[in-house]
Amino acid sequence: MDWIYKPIPAFMYRKSNQIAMVVFAALFALVFINTYNPFGIESWSEEFVTRKTHISQSFSRFLFVMFTSSVVLIGFIIVMISRIGMHQYLKQHSLKAYAYIIWVLCEVLAMSLTFTAMTLIFNMQDDVWEAFTNSLLNTTLVLIIPYTLCLTFFALQEKNRQIKRLAGIRHERAMAQGLVSFYDERGELRLSVRHDHLLLLEAADNYVCVWYMSYGEPKKVMVRNSLKRLSQQLDGTGIIRCHRSYMVNIDQVKVVRREKDGAMLDLGIEGIPSIPISQTYNESVTQWLTAGTAPDAE
Repeated sequence: MDWIYKPIPAFMYRKSNQIAMVVFAALFALVFINTYNPFGIESWSEEFVTRKTHISQSFSRFLFVMFTSSVVLIGFIIVMISRIGMHQYLKQHSLKAYAYIIWVLCEVLAMSLTFTAMTLIFNMQDDVWEAFTNSLLNTTLVLIIPYTLCLTFFALQEKNRQIKRLAGIRHERAMAQGLVSFYDERGELRLSVRHDHLLLLEAADNYVCVWYMSYGEPKKVMVRNSLKRLSQQLDGTGIIRCHRSYMVNIDQVKVVRREKDGAMLDLGIEGIPSIPISQTYNESVTQWLTAGTAPDAE
């Protein structure tokens, strides 16, 4: 239970996340109220229509939607005021987990009291305690469910952001040491190879074959990832896309052959076949080859 005394993580009170959570809660409340009629709004609407017998059925439905929208708007305003207050407070202070929970409970209580007052004012219920408990139960559902969904989504989003940040740091360190690192689709490190030993990458369904030299012989390791994702990670390393199924270490290219069907790259290593250059990547490969010392052309 130590987590309850720790400050809440930054993603929980990030401004964009706060706005997204309030808007989502309002939309959820609108659907919830129109579906389950939790505060007796439908009976309120029907009573109003009974008094005004000349009102048509379609207009009655319109009034009902307006009633529910008004209830959601009131709740939205309460939560917005609360979240603005939280944002201002967190500019100078930290907020521990238990304090955040109490803050949310106060939001629930404030909305419950407001809806209880509305219920009594519009004579939708006579028993004050019953009106309050009903409002408290429904308000808890209206707030806690969307809050939980949003915070879960934000936590997963933050975890993915941290994984990418960590992968970037590892990649920079590896490049500084002359290594090229390969991660799987979950962001876990699978292989690190010296840049001058790396030969090519070859797509194989949901995997990528990483070809490299080891003790004078070509070896390969399968990494579960896509060539598209790896090409983004390896941007600027000299390992370039030359075909929809291939990436090549441009420093390893020994010969460029022009054939009837297009250009081919030869690495001059036994066991490594010629690598085709597709029309899509022909210009970018040519730019890389002419940027430095170009290999022999046939």
